[in-house]
Amino acid sequence: MIGFNTTILEDTPNGTVIGTVTANDLDNDPLTFAIVAGDSETTFRIDATSGEVTVANTDLLDAATTPQYVLTVEVTDGEFTAETTVVIEVDAVTGISDELLETLVAYPNPTEGMLRIRADFLVDHPEAELTVFNARGLEVPVTINRSSADQFELQLRDLVSGVYYVRVQVDGAHRNMMITKY
Repeated sequence: MIGFNTTILEDTPNGTVIGTVTANDLDNDPLTFAIVAGDSETTFRIDATSGEVTVANTDLLDAATTPQYVLTVEVTDGEFTAETTVVIEVDAVTGISDELLETLVAYPNPTEGMLRIRADFLVDHPEAELTVFNARGLEVPVTINRSSADQFELQLRDLVSGVYYVRVQVDGAHRNMMITKY
């Protein structure tokens, strides 16, 4: 069973998928996932069948009081049980305004290979950084070029099909954007 590490903003909307715990059963028995420790107030939810972890109550996310959650996730096939850890860092919403971050556009999404990230405010922020993560929260290597003052191009052609997250970081603030590679 494989857990993941990820970072989210304290205003991440309810229902946002932040990662997936994966497991396999040698007998192909159906697996059931559950969060068994580390989240007494049910800030997060795990889909019992798929292992997808989502934000369940964004009102409980506060980087000042709980900057990190360490969840224990259990999976069982009805006979055997295994556990793994999911680490979720919570970042405060600071720096550049949320309204500006919301103007970021990723297209085409879904994409077959070339993804463009664009926003007018990027012209004034040459220090903006982009990072791509897989659904497990692990950084994946991709070629990122600044194609113009207000746009980045990301080459995703070599990635396997699936869901990825692009983090755009500017002035200590960031936005995670979910993208689909097919």
